[in-house]
Amino acid sequence: EHEEAIQFDPQTVDALSNGFLDSFQPMFEQVTKHLKELQHSQQEMMVAIKTEDENLSALPQLKPAVDSLSKVPQYLGNLQTLRKDMDTLSDRVEKLKRRTMKIMQRKQGDENQAAEKRAREQAQQRG
Repeated sequence: EHEEAIQFDPQTVDALSNGFLDSFQPMFEQVTKHLKELQHSQQEMMVAIKTEDENLSALPQLKPAVDSLSKVPQYLGNLQTLRKDMDTLSDRVEKLKRRTMKIMQRKQGDENQAAEKRAREQAQQRG
């Protein structure tokens, strides 16, 4: 199994190589330029962020604010729990109100029946 080496004319190889480079080199150069600009911008941003972080951490007045802000998620969780508890209690209060109204209506009906029964009994005793 002998592989034969394909021979190309050196001028053809040069022409194809130059054509390939001429076609893609401007795009490669533009991409390379954009990447360098991006790297430079990222480095500047990192320096700015580091400087700002150092400046902010150097301010002792911010420590209480940072501590308070770090507790916000816990406070939100507590508020949500309280809201659920209040909703549950409100539902229970509404149910108890309805139940109380039914009991009061039943009691009033019982009292009315008892009054009617007494009135009949008194009417029978007189008559």
